[in-house]
Amino acid sequence: RTVNWPYDVPESSGLVGEESLISIPYNDLEGSLNILESVKSDLACCIIEPLLGGGGCIPAEPDYLRGIEEFLHKNGSLFILDEIVTGFRFGFGCLYQKIGLDPDVITLGKIVGGGFPIGVICGRDHIMEIANTEEFPKGERSYIGGGTFSANPLSMTVGRAMLNELGARRNSIYPKISSLGERMRDAITAAFDGRAYLTGRGSLFMVYFLRDGVSAVRSPRDAAACDMDLLHRYHFELLAKDGIFFLPGKLGAISNAHSHTDIGRLTRASEKFAASI
Repeated sequence: RTVNWPYDVPESSGLVGEESLISIPYNDLEGSLNILESVKSDLACCIIEPLLGGGGCIPAEPDYLRGIEEFLHKNGSLFILDEIVTGFRFGFGCLYQKIGLDPDVITLGKIVGGGFPIGVICGRDHIMEIANTEEFPKGERSYIGGGTFSANPLSMTVGRAMLNELGARRNSIYPKISSLGERMRDAITAAFDGRAYLTGRGSLFMVYFLRDGVSAVRSPRDAAACDMDLLHRYHFELLAKDGIFFLPGKLGAISNAHSHTDIGRLTRASEKFAASI
């Protein structure tokens, strides 16, 4: 439901569950805008990952994100970026800063917790004030309440240590893992000689085995048309025969602990698998 922040806050939208949600086609600006236009009078927000995590390690095209953002801001709806995967992954900060976006709210996790359970919501001041329980008593506004894991001391301590480390070593860590990721994508692409398509950005990558006329993977629909059974076989063989672990069917992530030796190992294992299929 469209809301004029921070004042026009309805007591209830009357919508709960799946009936209040609608999906838009990733990286299809025209199709997405057509859908958003059709619900613009009841559109509270649009939530997008700038690079899909569990959805297939597929980067959003910058013009796609800018087009969605422009529509939402003109409509008075919130533009929310899910940066749980991308936050502090490609540089010391969020991806939206690198591609010139201006979201209203972002969500963070994973890296900012240093591997401990964490979830972070960041946003414009007038939006975050709605969650300020010192200013607005319970029941009068939306709010984020306390709980066992709210500002958990261990997660906060480890997360702060992680961000301090990344900040101090940003000029060495990020160029290194980005370079390794680029080399990894090039090496695996060459190993499969046109039978696989690599998605990703920086230190993230994922392998797709092409079929059914798919020549590139730009959306989850493209990903679903690829040979996921073969991808699972690839990942299981890497684990069983080469001692290289992937979550079956999921993306790969380079860390600062990896080296060119690891890239070489995965390349040789991929060449061996390619020769067997």
